[in-house]
Amino acid sequence: MGWRKHPLPAQLGDRLSHSPYCLMAAGRHLMILPELLLLAVLSSASARPSFLQSASARCSVILQDKFPASKGSYDFICDTCGWYHGDGSDKFPASAGSGGCHTYRFMKGTPPADCTSFAKCSACKDADLAGEEVWSYKLSKECQEQCTGETVACDR
Repeated sequence: MGWRKHPLPAQLGDRLSHSPYCLMAAGRHLMILPELLLLAVLSSASARPSFLQSASARCSVILQDKFPASKGSYDFICDTCGWYHGDGSDKFPASAGSGGCHTYRFMKGTPPADCTSFAKCSACKDADLAGEEVWSYKLSKECQEQCTGETVACDR
């Protein structure tokens, strides 16, 4: 018995690529590709931390909707990172965009003079902010409510 020379991998590939069995097997594998992609999308969607998170993966919360009626009323909202959220309507959404855990203080009283629109407001960082804190709400960039941890400074 003599040794038979085996074809090189490239030569073997050329022979297999023309085989009808090889083409049928490749077709079966391609048929399951859309199902695998759908499974990947669904599993990543279920891993999101909260239903508050939008489809575009950006957190946006209407603060006035979070305020418990049992707490009475408030006049304005400040994020302790230094961002003014006015009355908490959809014109002033919370996103905790700079990361960390943000605390939104629902205040009774007159807003600080430099806090007039949905924007940075250094007075909101002040722990001794004029007025009475009625309630607070915590939110992370990932839309996790009642988060814990440090607030990251707003730099946007």
